[in-house]
Amino acid sequence: MTPLSNKQKLTSSVLGIVFTGILLFAYFSYLHIREIVQQEEQLYIQSIAEKWTHWREHNFATLAALAKTIADREDEKADRETLQFFLDQTAKSGDLLYIGYGLENGFYAVNDWPIPADYDPRTRPWYQSSKASMSPRITWPYKSPAADSPLYISLTTPIVRRDQFIGVVTGDITMAFLEKELLKELLDRGGDAFLIDDSGNILIHHEKSWIGQHIGQYDSEFSSGHEFDLDQYVQTKTVTGDEKNYRLTTLKNSSSLFVLVTDHAHVEQQLKRETLRLLLYFPAVIAMIMLGLYFYNKRLFFPIINSLEFDANTQLPNKTNIKKQISHRLSKDNQRGVLILFSTDNFNQLTAAYSKTRVTAIQNQVKLRIQQLLHAKSLFGYFSENRFIAYCPITANDCELNLLQYLQSLSDDLERPYIIDGEELHCTFSIGASCYPTDSPELEQLIDNAFSAIASIREPGMPSYCLFAPEHNQQLGEALILSNAMKKAIKNREFKLVYQPQIDASSGKLIGAEALIRWQSAELKRSVSPAEFIPVAEASDLIVEIGDYVIEAAAKQINTWSEHGVVVGKISINISPRQLLKSDFVDKLMTTLARHDVTPAQIELEITETTVIGDPNKTIRILHALTTHGFSLAMDDFGTGYSSLEYLRMIPLTKLKIDRAFIKDLDTNERDHVIVKMIIAMANALSYQVLAEGVENEQQLMYLATHGCRLIQGYYFAKPMTPEELQQFSFAKPAITESRAAS
Repeated sequence: MTPLSNKQKLTSSVLGIVFTGILLFAYFSYLHIREIVQQEEQLYIQSIAEKWTHWREHNFATLAALAKTIADREDEKADRETLQFFLDQTAKSGDLLYIGYGLENGFYAVNDWPIPADYDPRTRPWYQSSKASMSPRITWPYKSPAADSPLYISLTTPIVRRDQFIGVVTGDITMAFLEKELLKELLDRGGDAFLIDDSGNILIHHEKSWIGQHIGQYDSEFSSGHEFDLDQYVQTKTVTGDEKNYRLTTLKNSSSLFVLVTDHAHVEQQLKRETLRLLLYFPAVIAMIMLGLYFYNKRLFFPIINSLEFDANTQLPNKTNIKKQISHRLSKDNQRGVLILFSTDNFNQLTAAYSKTRVTAIQNQVKLRIQQLLHAKSLFGYFSENRFIAYCPITANDCELNLLQYLQSLSDDLERPYIIDGEELHCTFSIGASCYPTDSPELEQLIDNAFSAIASIREPGMPSYCLFAPEHNQQLGEALILSNAMKKAIKNREFKLVYQPQIDASSGKLIGAEALIRWQSAELKRSVSPAEFIPVAEASDLIVEIGDYVIEAAAKQINTWSEHGVVVGKISINISPRQLLKSDFVDKLMTTLARHDVTPAQIELEITETTVIGDPNKTIRILHALTTHGFSLAMDDFGTGYSSLEYLRMIPLTKLKIDRAFIKDLDTNERDHVIVKMIIAMANALSYQVLAEGVENEQQLMYLATHGCRLIQGYYFAKPMTPEELQQFSFAKPAITESRAAS
């Protein structure tokens, strides 16, 4: 399955974000709309109740005015024609279908209804109810004496003259009128409305079959657990069920409850409709934004896309992109190839010394040089800030020698000076290569192999390119084991110091000793030579930790000797390049010596020629700072490095140490004679002390003394010693043979 490109990943991510946004928007929109709809539903129900209340109060006021008018007229018979006119005009307002009044003498008047001859208002429920209560009442429900009479609702008000009941004013409407004027919209919305008495019996319902039935027969959900005692209600109460909501209102002027019912299904349907309508806006807005970015803001949109595939500085495919391209090539093409990694060794120094603009210019010039030398159909990309990667197809005729020659040509071209803003700059490179499918058929393993090849480029002066070989991984594996063991050794204090005396051969006097580190590994269960673990430590900051230990242990020992009156001269301590270039090296060194009451004059710091190569200007500044504090400096292993004599002139040295490699065959090798003689002469000419390491026999000693080197370190006088052994050695004056004295 072909992996998705970064553009496809971006597209899917954007779609995922949009889809997630729609879901979240839908959810929060639903919650918000539900709240709004529920509030609207409550307001709607309230408006119906208020509409009913307003209708009732308005009509009771009309009836009360008519009752007062009748009560105020002493001669009611004389005014019947006027009152009839009032009844007719009031009924035309449309609020009440019929308006009339009945008196205690049996008289009854009403608008637009032929009153039967035997009709006696005093026998009607509405009359009796109002007379009994002596207050405005609503009477439910009743039929007139006429055939096929509809159900009527009566609003009644007693007529009282001088505190004496004389009759009732009545206003009537039909159930159909009530449904049409007050409840039509509610019924259309799937709701319901009815009146019940305090026992739960239905008094009025638009379905006449329900009248007289108990509310429990209408809806068990509503009636379950509710006792219909009017005293428990104050104005209104809402009961929420699973399918419906019920709003109960205590009716003034009546022993009944007005019940308004709303259906949840209608609310949910409205919710879905409103939510869907709102959701349609969201994709439309997103689409408009995306189109706006695409058509009107390409400078913003396209760079975002390109940043996922290409490096901003070099415009090369970035690490993810180039690895995908190479993987696709490997899976598609069975042709042999070579994967090459280009690593800029001094990239950190370049970034520290130059601006970002200059560093980018250097990177682009490096890119162009590599591109010019790559084979046709090669893939080339940016791997990291100081590395490039390439994959080149090769033919069956390309042997290892051809590849090495190709890598050499790349190396030679890359290390030519770079001209940036008229200034000549230099870069150093390490190039590692791994062959497909010989070394591995997998891309990640090819990359690891190329890194292994780079890691095997260690010694200065060796080629800066390497073609992977299986033993590189073995060496790296062994180095990893050794590195892990060293970390534990530092923690467990497994390192110890021994001291090899330095002798003035002319007097046999002890002038100092070199601190040498030894390691008996508990994990590896053997003694590990410094020649084995120091190179591994120098590849990382482990060498700094080991160096700090040596300084700490040596300073502590010098203090112990001083307290016991032991004089051993200066103690020489080796300083690694990585340790020396640490920003806090000088301060940490001075702090350690002060903690143990040791002065810089008691210490000699040894550096190698290669220490200066990495960053000569910074190194020389640090060395001058050390001599200012009172340290003496010695150049260790002199003659084996590759530093310029110009650097040697600039370094504030006090001593040169001739490497044991030139002393070993001094008594037989004429070339070594010449080299040693020249080193001694140069040291004397520059007013440096000169010390020979590895002196093991009298012939070597005599030759050195003859040519002016009297400071000796080697087995001829003493092997490395423990602190206690060196203390005893300092008290015992070495025996000077005649031959030594003569020399």
